[in-house]
Amino acid sequence: MSPVVRRRYGALAVVGVVALGCGGSIGEAPASCLTLHPCGGDLVGTWRFVGACVADAATFTAFANARCAGSTVSGYSLAASGSITFNADLTYSARDWKTSFTQMSTFPASCTPGSSCAEQSLSVTLSNGGFSNTTCSGSDVCACSQSGLNAITETGTYTASGFEFHLDGPTGGRGTSPYCVEGRFLHIIEEDVTSADPTVPLIVVADSVAIRQ
Repeated sequence: MSPVVRRRYGALAVVGVVALGCGGSIGEAPASCLTLHPCGGDLVGTWRFVGACVADAATFTAFANARCAGSTVSGYSLAASGSITFNADLTYSARDWKTSFTQMSTFPASCTPGSSCAEQSLSVTLSNGGFSNTTCSGSDVCACSQSGLNAITETGTYTASGFEFHLDGPTGGRGTSPYCVEGRFLHIIEEDVTSADPTVPLIVVADSVAIRQ
């Protein structure tokens, strides 16, 4: 696996490849953004996304180094907009729900034996306007830039269990997302580790925040 870190974002998965990066926040996310672990709560209602935030560069560099020494990540930004309504009958309606990211990263070419830096490049475009682009170049050290957009306007059904919800839309499952309802705010949370040591606790690395309407 390339240290161009490939992660799942649950319902926010950007068509296949989503990468970690350094800290950034766009929008009006509350001060509690990135401080809460999944806690569950009552999802019923309409939620408008107001912002998103991610951990800092040092955290994600540590995460990449756990996979391959000498890797760095930087220049990351994450944004969320649009809205989603969770109904009491376990149906949902997402309206112009968009999640986007950009990132820059480097890693030794030896991290991907048998594959060149250029072969790490990937571009995917969807009919709904979503996309994921990864462009890598270099010889001994690969330098990669990534960007992606996930765009959802649809209705479907959902389930909520414990601290997670799962969306099942008309084009198939949207994945499972840890979340926490904090008063009038909904936090859709991503957790990960910064070490290959399985005893290291999970930390919150990304948080998309919506406000109840």
